[in-house]
Amino acid sequence: MNHEHSQHNPYSQFQAVYTAKQILDAPMIHPPLTKLQYCPTSDGAAATVVVSQAFLEARPQLKSQAVQIIGQCLATGSPALYDGSAMNLVGHDMVKHTAQQALSQARLSINDIKLVELHDCFSTNEILAIDALGLSRRVKPMNTSATGKSLMARAARSSIRLGV
Repeated sequence: MNHEHSQHNPYSQFQAVYTAKQILDAPMIHPPLTKLQYCPTSDGAAATVVVSQAFLEARPQLKSQAVQIIGQCLATGSPALYDGSAMNLVGHDMVKHTAQQALSQARLSINDIKLVELHDCFSTNEILAIDALGLSRRVKPMNTSATGKSLMARAARSSIRLGV
C-alpha cells in the first residue's frame, strides 16, 4: 500500500495514487498479494562513490554531499533459510542479523536512526523487514488494513520511506 510515495517522485515508474480498496481489489497474483503489492519489473541502478578522507579534503566543494559510513554489513543466506520458516525464507533473520551488526559497528541502536529507506519486492516483505530491523514498535503495519491508513502514511510519522 505504499504506492502513495511514488506520486511525489518525478522519476517513479508509476505515479498513480491508489486507495486501499483499489490495491486490495487489484488482480490477485498469489494470495494474499494483489498486483499493486508487487514491485514493477524493471531495470535500475544505483552507485556510491567511496573516497578517502584525503580525497575529500582536497575537494572541499564535495564535503556537503559526503556521508561517513560508520557501520555496514553484508550477508547471504544461512542454513536457517531452510528451517521451514516462511519468514526466514524471505530473509527476516538475515535482515535482523545485518542490522544488528551494522548498528553494533556504529555503536548505535535502532532508536538512534532518523531515516530508513526500505525497498523490497513485495509489500509483505517490507513489513517483515520493518520488523526485522526492530522498527515494528515504531510502526504497527499489521493494523493498517483495519484502520484504513496506508503503511506509507504511518511510516512517514516514523521517518521510514518505503517503495515497492
